[in-house]
Amino acid sequence: MRACSAVACVSYCAFIISAVAESMPTPTNVFNRTIISNGGGYTITVTSAQTIQLNELLGIIVDVTPKRNRTHPLTLLVDARMPEHNHGMETTPMIKTIGNNRFEVAGLLFHMPGRWQMHFDVYDGRYAERGQFDIEVR
Repeated sequence: MRACSAVACVSYCAFIISAVAESMPTPTNVFNRTIISNGGGYTITVTSAQTIQLNELLGIIVDVTPKRNRTHPLTLLVDARMPEHNHGMETTPMIKTIGNNRFEVAGLLFHMPGRWQMHFDVYDGRYAERGQFDIEVR
C-alpha cells in the first residue's frame, strides 16, 4: 500500500510541477535583430543582454547606420505598441546617446502578454524614417 501511495505522490508532484512550469512566462530574447528602416535610409541594430520578462523593465542598445552620408546628427525615438489593443507601453523609454549613432534605451516595460510592435524613429534634423518589428511577449 505504501509503494502505491509513494508512486501516486510522485506522479501527482510531477503533474503539479509540469503544470506550474507551463503556466510560467517563457523568456524571449528578440532584441538581437537588425532591420532596415521603411525608407531604406538606415540599418538599425537592436541588442540586449536581457530577456523580455512580463512587467519587468528592459534596456536595449540601438545602433543606427546611415546608408548615405548625413550632415545632421541623428536622434532616435523608441516606442512599443499593441496593435490589437490600440495602446502602447505604460512607461516612456529614456534614450541616451552613448556614441556615434549609438543609443542606450532604458525603461521599456511590456505590461501585457501578446503581440507588440517595436518602433524605432530615426531623425536626421530634416527627415524621419521608421523601422519596426513585431515581438511576442509571453
